[in-house]
Amino acid sequence: MKVLVRVPNWIGDAVLSVAALRELRRLYPGAHITVLCRSWVGGLFDDLEVVDRVMTLPDDWFVASRGPRLKPSALVNLARRLKSEHYDRAVLFQNALEAALLAFGARIPERVGYATDRRRLLLTASCQPRTRRASLLRSFAVRTAFRAGLRAFPSRWWPPRTGRDHEVYYYLDLLYRTRLAPLDYVHDVDFRPDVRLVAGNGAREKAVRMLDEHQVRKMDSLVIINPGSAYGTAKRWLEDRFAAVADRLASDYGAQILIFGWGADSRLAEQIAARMVNRAVILTGPPDLSRTLGLIAASRLMITSDSGPMHLAAGLNAAQVALFGSTDPVTTGPLSESARVICRSVECSPCHLRRCPIDMRCWSRIEVDEVVEAAARLLGTVRCDS
Repeated sequence: MKVLVRVPNWIGDAVLSVAALRELRRLYPGAHITVLCRSWVGGLFDDLEVVDRVMTLPDDWFVASRGPRLKPSALVNLARRLKSEHYDRAVLFQNALEAALLAFGARIPERVGYATDRRRLLLTASCQPRTRRASLLRSFAVRTAFRAGLRAFPSRWWPPRTGRDHEVYYYLDLLYRTRLAPLDYVHDVDFRPDVRLVAGNGAREKAVRMLDEHQVRKMDSLVIINPGSAYGTAKRWLEDRFAAVADRLASDYGAQILIFGWGADSRLAEQIAARMVNRAVILTGPPDLSRTLGLIAASRLMITSDSGPMHLAAGLNAAQVALFGSTDPVTTGPLSESARVICRSVECSPCHLRRCPIDMRCWSRIEVDEVVEAAARLLGTVRCDS
């Protein structure tokens, strides 16, 4: 059986879909599984043993119209190519209409996905999502309240959430609801999602080359600061506090600080480094997931916002302190025993807004001392002056 899996475009979502990919491999051990993805997430699957082939979509095939969309000519040509490869089943973890159009145009006999974006008739097996509801209702309530001029929100307004509201179950539940899997993952209390990733030799070599280029010599004390988030500024902790934590870890624990400044985050990384007393190495350039995996695997610790690299670290089971403000660790937190989450719930969180319309109170309540303390425990070291 040949299976085509269209994974999500966002890095964090792509990581969370790995649990469902691993279940597909377990349930169909003889299947040939091809992952179809955007170019920037391809490195995530290069060394993943449950995937037989990775097919990436070039950026110039897309147009930016209400989000990136495949050009009609690219969609037709890709559908023809996939048709010639004779896939038996398409599993669509991406919710977009174009994913269903592509599978339909490729004449793949079984087309499995959520009945979202007006695509039910293009699928042979579909269902409505039953996870995400509490999170979406909460976000909708906050947005509506802000538009109405409210700034206080009693906790009783919010629908309850549980660990089974985590985004990882969104992809797993599709398998159960469309009868690809017999296990009801959402309600099976013994099931544990497996989002393990692999940083292969190629990823580690890329990391070593970049560290050599920046003359990083203290390889056994690397601490990564990952301050950015592609979604918006409401998901970012305060710059001066990132800088203060980095300085404390460098001065008190001898850490070599690396700051991720990939792509548009380069200016943010430079602003944090400028606030520091100790030297920090800023890593810039176009995002490369394979290299990022290698760097995280080489580090002792990462301090991060809720972002794609946070989920990469969770997949590698790397030590990290994950900071949450406008988003919800119950639904998007790192799935790793080596992660420590710090979140200070306030009356308007989690709002899931891109920009805070008031005073960033969810972030201002996270103090430097508590982040340093959590980091020190994960590092398992004593202060340099002890």
